[in-house]
Amino acid sequence: MENNNGVKATSIAFLNQHYYPDVAATAQNLTDLCEHLAAQGYDVHVYCSRGHYLSGMMKAPHYEFHNGVHIHRLRATSFGRTSNLGRMIDYLSFFLISFIRLITGKRFDMICTLTTPPMLGLVGTLATLPKATRHIIWSMDLHPDAEIALGMMKEKSITARLLNKLNRYSYRQASMIVSLGPYMTQRLTDEYGVDAGNVSEIPIWSDKNEIAVMNNGQSRVDVPDHLEDRFIINYNGNMGLVHSFDEICQVMKAFKNHPEVGFTFTGDGPRKQELTSFVEQEEIENVAFMPYVDRHELSRSLAKADVHWFSLRPEFAGMAVPGKCYGYMASGRPIIFIGPEESDNAGDIQAGECGFVCEPGQVEDIIDTVERLLHEPVLRETQGHNARSYFEQNADREVSCRMWDTSLMKLQHGEAIRDVEYYPITSTT
Repeated sequence: MENNNGVKATSIAFLNQHYYPDVAATAQNLTDLCEHLAAQGYDVHVYCSRGHYLSGMMKAPHYEFHNGVHIHRLRATSFGRTSNLGRMIDYLSFFLISFIRLITGKRFDMICTLTTPPMLGLVGTLATLPKATRHIIWSMDLHPDAEIALGMMKEKSITARLLNKLNRYSYRQASMIVSLGPYMTQRLTDEYGVDAGNVSEIPIWSDKNEIAVMNNGQSRVDVPDHLEDRFIINYNGNMGLVHSFDEICQVMKAFKNHPEVGFTFTGDGPRKQELTSFVEQEEIENVAFMPYVDRHELSRSLAKADVHWFSLRPEFAGMAVPGKCYGYMASGRPIIFIGPEESDNAGDIQAGECGFVCEPGQVEDIIDTVERLLHEPVLRETQGHNARSYFEQNADREVSCRMWDTSLMKLQHGEAIRDVEYYPITSTT
């Protein structure tokens, strides 16, 4: 394939279980990047699954050329996230089929693996060795570190040690690693032994053209009548295992049936049942649960809130960086983050002066924060303005994609990806 100047286009293949039109956050960010690179003249191919993020098979063809991108949907299983066994089978089938396709198919100049399923970087390592192809790992999260932190496997078990060795080997062999922030970068350099010069820090993004700053009156149509005129605290996206909901539940209990306050949860995930059960048990009426919304509805969905909140368990600092934070910023609303101060999300919120960082377990501090935001509209307006401004400068789609452009150009020219002198973090928890 040649670009518009008649020169052979640089070819790049991306591997990830999810892609357009799936609702998974990684699918949306990967779609943004691939379409951007295709517009820049790259020959872009994506290898993904037909399985839907939640469960079941998407109504999408096995091959599709969409917005300049060649999409290859592999015949992997699609049991979805309804059971651990089904998810594991999906992972293994995608792992095997994608490996076979890469070693038997077209030779690419670069192969980029994401981290769904876990250990997918190993596929990239094995597939690029015989073809002398550059391998990039887009590190959305770290495995098996996450599984160990969740107690799904013991750190000193044979399985955990073997997976650790294989995963860290693939990271060290990669030509470039894209990290989501400085705390993740430090884990990679200190614990994985990755060369800091091979790491590019590019934050997860949202799109300023998709998420506008709207007033509540433009967006309350999907809020139940009993919450329509209240101060809304909203949680959007995956209710996943890396998040802590203990504090959120206790705060909802403290504002149980408060005449001015309402809580909304938009999305799904493995922890949703825990939340719905708590609400039912405590008979909390000022709460509403709503399903995921399509991208074109996200702006309105986020705008229904006066404040957004989310959480991160302390052990996942530097291991996962919830991207919902940047959608919140884009909506121009203050953010309450319940998580460790030494984490990438906390660093962004503090740098942008667009919300509050509350340490896990400090329920009274979170309640005081809610009370303050409830009764100080000027503070909400200021922090909301700061959130949008910080987002546009640091986490907009255009900004992050330009960072990808720069990093890929350096990789092609054999230059160091990152200035190793830029290393702002001195300690982690």
